Amino acid sequence: KILGKLKENYELGIQYYARDHRKMRMLDMTDNGDLWRAIGAKFPAYQILPDTNYVSYVKDNILASLYTTAKSAEVRPTSEDDKELCTKLNIVLDNFWSVNNVGFKQFQAGERAALLNMGITQVGWNENVLIGTGDYQQKGQVILKNINPMHFMRDPFSTCLEDAGWCCTFERYHKSVIMADKNYREKFKEFLSNNNGAGSTEAIPNYGQAQEAASHKDHYNVFIFWVRTPDGKVDEYHTLDFNIILYERLNIKPSFFPFAELYCNLPSSGLVGVSGPAKIFANNVAYNLM
Repeated sequence: KILGKLKENYELGIQYYARDHRKMRMLDMTDNGDLWRAIGAKFPAYQILPDTNYVSYVKDNILASLYTTAKSAEVRPTSEDDKELCTKLNIVLDNFWSVNNVGFKQFQAGERAALLNMGITQVGWNENVLIGTGDYQQKGQVILKNINPMHFMRDPFSTCLEDAGWCCTFERYHKSVIMADKNYREKFKEFLSNNNGAGSTEAIPNYGQAQEAASHKDHYNVFIFWVRTPDGKVDEYHTLDFNIILYERLNIKPSFFPFAELYCNLPSSGLVGVSGPAKIFANNVAYNLM
């Protein structure tokens, strides 16, 4: 029952996100020097194709202007008694930023936001890590992971992530990667034995891009969903092609979706919004056709 509901959410998301994801794919390919393949243009093999890349130029300027500073937040005291505490908290924050390379994660999310108008960082907690020795031990560690915006969706009828009923990410992995995850291993072995090692049957949309290298039978799609329950709790489900649940965590703490979204331009009523490079994309194509 839950697998059917998750697949229903995924198909609904694909329906509403298709236009934005297709636009993201075109911008990403153009930024990487693949303008003509991005727009599906056909030319004779001998044709010399110009590619003056104003999309990349605009993105790089936005990135340099807004997203190259890696400063952490600063705690300010509101009274004389708070000065010492705030000083210590700021030292802790600066150390956390440095040790966890948060500045680089910010930069990576900023690069996606500058190009696609959206950068996403997943914030998690690894409770199995023990850091330090003696009286200065810390159990657990914050885990940061940047998510490809083209592999992320939320409830399309919500106005923001906080109001969404669900959100999801999806990636394609080689079976050795899935087998190495202790949370997936046993369920994945069971799946392989029941299906004679067959690869994924669910196709992640690539919106016109050439067949991806990870289309071999040894690669599988992992869909991760976070679903808000009627009582305000958030449940997490990891599925393999909506065939089996590899792993689940019910009532995660804290009870909100573990993502930080970064927009270059506010999306207004849209799901993603429009980036600076997207606004000049048509002009970029026209210039190269001249």
